[in-house]
Amino acid sequence: MHDERGIVFAAGVLEHNGRIYTFPPLPPGVLAILEDGGLIAHVQKVLSTQSFSSTG
Repeated sequence: MHDERGIVFAAGVLEHNGRIYTFPPLPPGVLAILEDGGLIAHVQKVLSTQSFSSTG
């Protein structure tokens, strides 16, 4: 038995064995976390692109 599966989080579509199921698409922020490889990797990426300035 061979299951065929596919999921598109941005579109909210899941295909399994020829049947299509829909769900609310994931928000852009959640997609970014997934694309970056998880929450820790995403936070590291975001922090590395920010510039911090000290005032005082």
